[in-house]
Amino acid sequence: MDAMRHRLYVCPGYVLAANGICQLFQGCAGPNGYMRLSYRHPVSGQVTSTTAHRAAVMVARGCLGLPPHLDASHLCHNKACILPTHISLEPREVNCQRRGCITAGQCFGHAPFPDCLLHLKI
Repeated sequence: MDAMRHRLYVCPGYVLAANGICQLFQGCAGPNGYMRLSYRHPVSGQVTSTTAHRAAVMVARGCLGLPPHLDASHLCHNKACILPTHISLEPREVNCQRRGCITAGQCFGHAPFPDCLLHLKI
């Protein structure tokens, strides 16, 4: 877990976004624009990769496994953000509903999950 934390927050690390709040990961983006992070699993030794924002949730929770049926959704709608408080684990349907909030420019609510943080979109 310490190696993953180091990759996220030290090398390559992150920069503070123009909004002064989001932490934007400085690694490599995948073809869909989401930042990717490779790591060696501490038990199996297998090298694997995940999105940086999903890795940030794993580090924040202190666990390497997150439920595969839940998406790590950016509440701030910034694909590079790795600030755990800006990421919600939620069903794919809720994550997809958030796209409508971006289009409309307002959050329609996603109870019991947190509202979008549209004011932070850069």
